[in-house]
Amino acid sequence: MMERLSGDELEKLIDAGRSGGAPVVIVDVRDEDRAAGWIAGSRHMPSTSLTEDKLAALAAEVSKMSPVTTVIFHCMLSQVRGPTACQRYNRIPGARAKVLTGGFQMFGQTVGRRRPDLVEGL
Repeated sequence: MMERLSGDELEKLIDAGRSGGAPVVIVDVRDEDRAAGWIAGSRHMPSTSLTEDKLAALAAEVSKMSPVTTVIFHCMLSQVRGPTACQRYNRIPGARAKVLTGGFQMFGQTVGRRRPDLVEGL
């Protein structure tokens, strides 16, 4: 079973990273639907072109980060694309990631409304 985290938990991780704590790597695997807005600082790695090599390169980059970095995958609802990408990433030895519950849609409607600094492109 893959680990998930809520928008509120992600908000805390982002704030901690901005304050000098462990960084968080947020991977948005949406395709054209990313145009609806995105989480500030997220990386766009569209699911339609997300290869094993790209995931391995991400895992290698993250493994060099200090302190230990949390990797979060999401799509619009985190029902298919986000969880699939997360599962593929977690198959890489030493790589561990979580999925954002409810995806960008829920994050934008909850956290984004009270923290507009955490969403862009709206």
